[in-house]
Amino acid sequence: MVRHFSSLTGHQNGDLISRSQVEPLIKQLEILGWPVPDRAAILNSTLEDSHYVVSQFRTPRGMEFFRKAGSYPLAFDRLDQISRMPGGKLMIQDMLRFSNSELTFAPDNKLDSAKFARFTPRGARNTPTAEDLNRPTGRIY
Repeated sequence: MVRHFSSLTGHQNGDLISRSQVEPLIKQLEILGWPVPDRAAILNSTLEDSHYVVSQFRTPRGMEFFRKAGSYPLAFDRLDQISRMPGGKLMIQDMLRFSNSELTFAPDNKLDSAKFARFTPRGARNTPTAEDLNRPTGRIY
């Protein structure tokens, strides 16, 4: 696995991974004689390249932001949840515009998830609660 991801141009340990990066790895493992029993579940748990978070990560500023934010627990989970809520994509765009905005995800930040949830539209579908933002999504990032 390390060899596969280190062969990807510009990829660093801890970077966000997408389905198109995981699929060839699974195929390589199967060629080596190790059939991956949860193949479909693994692929379905990985973000597609067309997902908003992945497309933003692929930009120079996005890569810088996500590498810093990704060092904090649940940062990718939270960004994934934010991207799916009303106004969430704009929130992420704003985060990318400001330096040090990745500190929003730092565990010792005063802007905890309960306060962060207050910035989200109320009563809208897909709006995460503070508890949701503190829970893993179950996806592979």
